[in-house]
Amino acid sequence: MQHLTAEALARRVGESPTCEERVHLDACSSCRAELEALRAQTLALAQLPRLSPPAAEWTSLQTRLADEGLIRVPAGPRAGWGFSPLLRAATYVVLFLLGGVGGVVVGQGWNAHTEPESGSHARSGPHTALATDIRDQAVREEATRELRDAEAAYVAALARYGELSGVQPEEGDDPVA
Repeated sequence: MQHLTAEALARRVGESPTCEERVHLDACSSCRAELEALRAQTLALAQLPRLSPPAAEWTSLQTRLADEGLIRVPAGPRAGWGFSPLLRAATYVVLFLLGGVGGVVVGQGWNAHTEPESGSHARSGPHTALATDIRDQAVREEATRELRDAEAAYVAALARYGELSGVQPEEGDDPVA
C-alpha cells in the first residue's frame, strides 16, 4: 500500500478526503497520525499572535527581502485605464451627458407621439402646427448643443488620456470605432 504524499495530506488539513483517501486513512495509522499532527500544528499556529514589523522599519526590510528574491515589490503605476482617475472621471461625465441627451431626445419624441388627438385638451388649428414645429426646432437645437458639448468633453478626455499614457492617436483615428 502506497502512503499519501505530504502534499495530499496538507490539502486534507482543511478539506475532506476523497473516497480513496478516506479508505487509505481508515486503513493506515501512519498517514492518519500524520494528518492529525498537521491539523494540530495548523491549529496551534493559528493561535499565535500576528507579528508585524514596526512601520518605520518595513521599508528597509522590504528592500532586503526583495534583494534576496523572497518578495516582489510592486512596480509603479502603469499607463492605462486602471491608473488614470482623471480619464475615468471624464469618461463618466461624457457617458452621463450622452445618456441625458439621449433621454431628452427620446423623451421629446415620445411626448410628441403620445399627445391626445381629440377631446377637450386636443390642440387644433393652424397655429398649433406652427407652435409644435417651433418647439421641436428648439429641442433639436438644444440637443445638438448638448451633443457638441459632450463631444468636446470626450475629445478633451481622449487628449488627456493620450498625455497620461504617452500614446497619441493619429489624425482621423476613432478609438471607439
